[in-house]
Amino acid sequence: MTITFSSSRNLTAEDHDAGAALTEKYFNTSGDTEQLQINSDNKQWFRKNFPESLTVIKEDNKIIGLAFVFLSDDYSMQKFISGEMSENELTEYFKKNYSSQKKDFTNLYLCSVFIIPEYRGRGLGEQVLLAKIEEMSHNVNLRSLFYWAYSDVGEHISKNIAKKTTLLLHRRSE
Repeated sequence: MTITFSSSRNLTAEDHDAGAALTEKYFNTSGDTEQLQINSDNKQWFRKNFPESLTVIKEDNKIIGLAFVFLSDDYSMQKFISGEMSENELTEYFKKNYSSQKKDFTNLYLCSVFIIPEYRGRGLGEQVLLAKIEEMSHNVNLRSLFYWAYSDVGEHISKNIAKKTTLLLHRRSE
């Protein structure tokens, strides 16, 4: 049994769909319009315009976890962490304003990390985020990370990632 982190640029539509289903099952985003909505428009947009947002963790061919991240500028990060902008609004702002030529998107939103229960406690969440930050650092001058803690584990992982990368860390206040 081999655990791999699938390269975001090599993920299939089926990987995206399976990752979306796993995220919806755990986070129930369709029941909360404040959260990023996992719908066909968003899946298609991220797959086409920012494929590096998703990393899927597999054991052999079974998806056992994922990480989803995206960039923000200072304005949208501050609005989000202060509670003035929802996660869904942050997503729409990113989709409307991001381009790879823009150099002011230097903050990384740690949107979600999910590992299925039987694989938790192995450090996979931290490993996938560290790999994702390393990958993105080649193209973006990352200055900070930010997150909205869904669980104590998410809070712990975010703090550990910030320590290991020495990036500033911001937490949404609610």
